[in-house]
Amino acid sequence: DSGRLMCDEAFLAKWRHVLWNCVGGSDRLVRPEVVRADLEEGDVVLLCSDGLTGMIDDAEIAAIISAATTSQVATQQLIEAANRAGGTDNISAIVCRVQK
Repeated sequence: DSGRLMCDEAFLAKWRHVLWNCVGGSDRLVRPEVVRADLEEGDVVLLCSDGLTGMIDDAEIAAIISAATTSQVATQQLIEAANRAGGTDNISAIVCRVQK
């Protein structure tokens, strides 16, 4: 979104696996990052590691989330799909559906 890398470039970037900011670590001050977004009913938020996005592409992720009946099912199916694709890294995923 910032114009620094296109999606294709980010996938191939040399440092794509490096965590640039974290909670804790060796720094004594925690520097949280906050992003504000206006969400509406029906929106879905996915928080995941590169263990997921490195194994399956955005289209497959979207298809799995769209077809799943619950967030728990979507999360389970995403992790299973990444493992079937090779699962070469730790896989973390949280799916949140906005409801009233």
